[in-house]
Amino acid sequence: MTDNVHASEEYKCTNCNKTLDRNEITPDWRCKICNELVSIKVETADGEHSCHRMHPEDIRTDGMGLVLVNRQLMFPLLGLSPFQGKFKLGLKGYGNIIKAPDEFCLVVNGTWHD
Repeated sequence: MTDNVHASEEYKCTNCNKTLDRNEITPDWRCKICNELVSIKVETADGEHSCHRMHPEDIRTDGMGLVLVNRQLMFPLLGLSPFQGKFKLGLKGYGNIIKAPDEFCLVVNGTWHD
């Protein structure tokens, strides 16, 4: 569970309504209690965002939202397709990024609420 983890991240299960420690999260970023995706607080220049850390194959392209390229840049997801054993994510205003199936992407799913 070390894929681009930042020291300032906070974790919450919105299903259990509980703040989580890292030891309460599975290696695929799910709550150990209910198995729902964990919300991750990510701070950018635009504010505090709630994100999910997901493998590329699990990202929906039906308006899923923004993908963080790094801690300061996020772009709307236009599409996702297999590419030479990996996944190509098309990001509006950025271009394509390539991710291996076992890499995680940070997908913004809203504003962080304490």
